[in-house]
Amino acid sequence: MVSGGSGATSTSYTTGTLAAGTYYYVLETTCSAGSIVDLSNELTLTVSPTPVVSASNNGPACVGGTVTLNGTTDIAGTYAWSGPVSFASTDEDPTRSSLILTHAGVYSFPATAAGCPSLPATTTVAVNPAPVI
Repeated sequence: MVSGGSGATSTSYTTGTLAAGTYYYVLETTCSAGSIVDLSNELTLTVSPTPVVSASNNGPACVGGTVTLNGTTDIAGTYAWSGPVSFASTDEDPTRSSLILTHAGVYSFPATAAGCPSLPATTTVAVNPAPVI
């Protein structure tokens, strides 16, 4: 219980993970006349699910070639791919063309749905040197 101005008090309650649904609370207060008043109300919580994501690519690719990154989610949302040499894309399945050796590496794919961000999934892109003929 925390005291505020004018002798007011407030209590906060932290829960663990909650499912969507209706919850009830009771606020008990003492009036200046000394009687106890119960104020009951309901609180409806909307709990948005966190997206589950996976990432893959169609590599390996050669220098000068193109690789397609594939992101999948169980919930539609927004995407934020990132990777080597400042790669960034908001497409679900972006391509990276004119590959150079430094484009090889780990690409990260997180998604956000209804304000809930996922843990990122990753995929490793391999870029092979161009064959010498």
